[in-house]
Amino acid sequence: MAGILQQLKSIANYFQVKREPLFTFPVEKQRAFLESLSEPSDDAERSFCQYRCQMHLYGWLLPFCWGLAASLLYGRLFRRYRKEAGSAAAAQCRCVFFDHGMPANIVPDGLRREFGDPVLCGEGPAPRLTEADEAFLQEIRRRFPGAPFFHLKLMIKVAQHRAIFEAYRPEALIVCSEYSFTSSLQRLHAERNGVELINAQHGENFFYIQDAFFHFDRCYVWNEDYARTFQALRAAPGQFTVEAPPSLRVPREAPEQRCYDHTYYLSAESGAKLERIHGLLLRLQKQGLRVAVRPHPRYSKAEEVRALFSDMDVEDCREVSIEASLGRTEHAVAIYSAVLQQAFHSGIPFVIDDLSDPQKYRKLSELHYALLGKESALLSRLLAEAEKEGRYVR
Repeated sequence: MAGILQQLKSIANYFQVKREPLFTFPVEKQRAFLESLSEPSDDAERSFCQYRCQMHLYGWLLPFCWGLAASLLYGRLFRRYRKEAGSAAAAQCRCVFFDHGMPANIVPDGLRREFGDPVLCGEGPAPRLTEADEAFLQEIRRRFPGAPFFHLKLMIKVAQHRAIFEAYRPEALIVCSEYSFTSSLQRLHAERNGVELINAQHGENFFYIQDAFFHFDRCYVWNEDYARTFQALRAAPGQFTVEAPPSLRVPREAPEQRCYDHTYYLSAESGAKLERIHGLLLRLQKQGLRVAVRPHPRYSKAEEVRALFSDMDVEDCREVSIEASLGRTEHAVAIYSAVLQQAFHSGIPFVIDDLSDPQKYRKLSELHYALLGKESALLSRLLAEAEKEGRYVR
């Protein structure tokens, strides 16, 4: 069962990376669909509106396949969760961070001052459902029939949270789930169990209807730009708190200890796009600049990156933390990346790549990219200056 669920998740991630609906689905069509939906009256309708937005991004075939698989899995998984015995209660804690492998330093300091250090809860105790959860799920199924994938995802989240509530008895649960169409219903379920559901921003966000309509008791964002973007996406008003977490503040090495002039932070590039990035970095390297490339820990194909960039340094994500990587470079380079936000908040100069994928760069302004207009450089200008001078002057 776990293997089937993991396969479904892998397929979803594959299409997310391969099709890149963030950049290929026209913003005007996203906006039109968003505006076509009636204002939700409660959290259940908020979740269903977010679900409809996400399915709209993928057309009909992929959602149909997900729905078919969900129809086959729901009953089996439900029976398994209902049979699961409750976890022995741990010492009661005020706050749990359901981190799913996210670093603890994305939790804002304000929450730590309020609740103390949260208990980190990886994948959590074995998911289970109670009679009250069963009634909750039935209530939602009656309201929104004919959406098996919607109901399967909600059941999984409810079962995961039930196990956490019983094991830790927290006052608050911190998640990173604005992208989940179950988020508003997660909040409602948590409220019925006397738990505050708090969302912490963990990565870059855009005007993208995947993140529409969500509602948490509190949603921490890195700056006002993100709050405005989420409000444009019709997320529930009044939930946003602006606070940059510790993860965005990176200590720098002394100038004489910085290894590189430029470190390029990859995302999911491969094939021709990766070759173009290599060519651009090679041009910088030929001007005597110290250049490194850092693969994305989840999306990059490590072997492809190492083979293509064999003539320059490739960072090993397992050995060099992102903080150490940023601390030892003069400039952070990417098309877009949460790493550039870390650089911005840490006073590290950052460079936006406008050359390797010009179409994607042009679309960033349509997507409300928060770093456009901030004090940054463009790779085109940097290259032109370096090649004009024949050398690089810091």
